[in-house]
Amino acid sequence: MNQDFEIEDGRLIKYHGAGGHVIIPDGVTCIASCAFWGCKSLLAVTFPDSVTEVQDSAFYACKNLKKIIRYGIEISSDYAVQDNLEYAEYLKAFLENPDDQEISQRMRKYLPFLFYIDTEHFKICLETGKFFDQKNISFFIRYLNHKQLYEKQILLMNYKHQHFNSDETGENLKL
Repeated sequence: MNQDFEIEDGRLIKYHGAGGHVIIPDGVTCIASCAFWGCKSLLAVTFPDSVTEVQDSAFYACKNLKKIIRYGIEISSDYAVQDNLEYAEYLKAFLENPDDQEISQRMRKYLPFLFYIDTEHFKICLETGKFFDQKNISFFIRYLNHKQLYEKQILLMNYKHQHFNSDETGENLKL
């Protein structure tokens, strides 16, 4: 067993490792409250499918944690880990059944999260045509510029050009 993790009955009680990108061992079902408390060197966490619960404050004061990976979906954001994991659940369900109206509505409610997933999954979601319309697309293009998410801004500008007959494209923008 990996000595970086203190695990009891599938419950990760405490992380003792050096940080960086941590891969939680398969078989862990719960990340206990304060398990990673104050791990300032923690940059990214990959969760196995076996994790079904992350207790409050499990990643409290992990100020450099900016990326989680769940179901092969990478989410890089400053949102709370709990929120990112919840969004990963919605996104997984959406990718499995993009025609489910309830899931699509849930995804639209948390639309800004979409910009923090990896580019491959962002493109898949974009092409479903379920998230952006002529009313909101210009706002989100500006939002992406403000957040300096230029690659996704270019993709969204090109989507606007293709689907809404806009002269605005991302061809002249540089990453």
